[in-house]
Amino acid sequence: MDCIVSAMQFFFEEEHNMTQSKSHLRLRALCEGAIFIALAQVLSYLKLFELPQGGSITIEMLPIFLYCARWGFGPGMLASFAYSILQAVLSSTYACLLYTSPSPRDA
Repeated sequence: MDCIVSAMQFFFEEEHNMTQSKSHLRLRALCEGAIFIALAQVLSYLKLFELPQGGSITIEMLPIFLYCARWGFGPGMLASFAYSILQAVLSSTYACLLYTSPSPRDA
């Protein structure tokens, strides 16, 4: 139990002290966001449970949630938006939206 508590304290430790510059913190937030988005993408392929009528239960949003809890609302929303765009591009379900366009003959 102490190991989990110390890991959480390390993860959520206050990073905004006076010795680090603002650009260093922005760079750190950007790098952590990229790592968490990549981890979420990998976790999206691992299904914990598949439902009988389709759909599945995954833990893909856990890294995005941790990033939002660590860095706040603004960077968290940016990371969530970037992850949603990545999901739309890499998902085979929505790939057809990129290649089709409405034509006058469709109406």
